[in-house]
Amino acid sequence: MAGKGTDIVSLTQEAYEQRIMAKHLRVGCWLVIALMPFGFILDSFYYHDERWHFLAFRLSCSLLLTAIPFLLGTEFGQRNCQGLGLIVALMPAFFICLMIYETEGAASPYYAGLNLILLAIAFVLRWGEGLSLLTLTLITFMYLVACLLHGFPDSGPMRAKMFSEFANNLYFLGLTGVIVVTGSRIHQRLRLREKALSQQLEASKADLERANQELAGAFQSLRNTQHQLVESEKQKSLGILAGGIIHDIGNTLNHVRTNLFSLRKKAPLVAPEHAEYFEQISNDLEVGIKQAMSTVQRVRVYTHPNTETRGAVAVTDLVDSAALFTNSVCREAQVEVQLKLMAGQTVFGNKQSLIDVLINLILNSVDALKDKSFANGDRPSIRIESILEGGRSLIWVKDNGIGIDPASQARVFDPYFTTKDVGRGTGLGLPTCKTTVEQYGGRISLQSEPGKFTEITLDFPANELK
Repeated sequence: MAGKGTDIVSLTQEAYEQRIMAKHLRVGCWLVIALMPFGFILDSFYYHDERWHFLAFRLSCSLLLTAIPFLLGTEFGQRNCQGLGLIVALMPAFFICLMIYETEGAASPYYAGLNLILLAIAFVLRWGEGLSLLTLTLITFMYLVACLLHGFPDSGPMRAKMFSEFANNLYFLGLTGVIVVTGSRIHQRLRLREKALSQQLEASKADLERANQELAGAFQSLRNTQHQLVESEKQKSLGILAGGIIHDIGNTLNHVRTNLFSLRKKAPLVAPEHAEYFEQISNDLEVGIKQAMSTVQRVRVYTHPNTETRGAVAVTDLVDSAALFTNSVCREAQVEVQLKLMAGQTVFGNKQSLIDVLINLILNSVDALKDKSFANGDRPSIRIESILEGGRSLIWVKDNGIGIDPASQARVFDPYFTTKDVGRGTGLGLPTCKTTVEQYGGRISLQSEPGKFTEITLDFPANELK
């Protein structure tokens, strides 16, 4: 029904009327073709001697009308639907009037066939009142001509009887015509009302679809906001927790560094044979302290991000920070992380947001690697590469995991779509990455081959957006 309504709305009233006429005209035409020869039975009862002669008339009518259904399938037939309709109605009427002329004229019972044609116009063809009135006029005219050409008795009771029958037949033809024209008018009004209602229905459906889309958008926005609030609260809690830990670890490292400084001042007191070993141990301690302080600083930046700050961020810093936070996960899953980064390459954006993107991609790769069995010496690995090329700053994150099937690849950036099992993913990771990357004028894309690999490309402008 929806398709029908849409077709009705897209048509003009004239085109709609033509379409309805063509549809019913095809049915009416085949009806005439099939029923016209059946009059042979009536011919055999009433005019036995003329039955074969009249059968030729009937078959000729059916044969001539067989061209109409085929013409209706052409552009010519669609444009001239009314003309073809007149032919379908007038052709059997002509042969019936011919048989009236050759039998008893006004006294012939065949006038009833003309009534059947008029009723078919009303109930099968469902024409408009104008075309119905024209057809009624032409059929009545042909009947008058047939009767007049056949003639009336010169005088006597037979003449009076035939005139009486002629008047009776004209009366019923006229009465049938009134019914046909009235019915045609009613049907035409119903078609107009149907089209108007269809237009209203389609308009209402369009409004409902727009409302549903707006509601879906509002619901999606609400879900995103809810997710952001949850993440914000988690970030806040993490910041409070990490702040205390960072403070305690920082104090401990400062204490160790102070003691190391004091210890080094006592280096001259160390026996010469132990001096080299003492210096080596001191240097190792200093390196360890610096690495620990660097880690503390990165955790401080991660848990207290400044989302308003944007600038040129070294790709090596982004990857190192992301690797730091995913190191334990990769180590637990026995995943090898391979780096091939271009020195001096930068990306413009907020450092913490970009680190989040890389963390998300690395964790997705780890999940994909966990679900794959490796053989023939293969090992689970994640390869991160970067390069400046053609005014673009490119970063690739590629794993040799289970891959993603083609049907899912087109949807991985849709919110709440996930290929992971229930409880292992929310479907918001990659959509969030996409939003972040596009926020800084970049693009994110995916290539994957099931069972072999998945590669995510981050494509940023090489220069800051103005």
